[in-house]
Amino acid sequence: ERELRLMNITFSDENVLRSRGYDKTPDFKLDVPIAVDGFIINWIESKALFGDEENHSGYLKEQLLCYWNRFGPGLVIYWFGYLET
Repeated sequence: ERELRLMNITFSDENVLRSRGYDKTPDFKLDVPIAVDGFIINWIESKALFGDEENHSGYLKEQLLCYWNRFGPGLVIYWFGYLET
């Protein structure tokens, strides 16, 4: 959150999205999409874990596909790194 504010990127957080009636929400829904490494990003989800195939697959099914369907493509940040496979 702090980094987004420092970069003057406006967003809605989970609490705001829930007040608008969304049941599954990313950590941050960007008010205006940004490009990261050539990819358009509409939302950001932050996970305090390592992004291995098992963890990512579980979150993909339970959360991330819902975000994609509602808000378009987004970005997942794994605090402790990830596997590139």
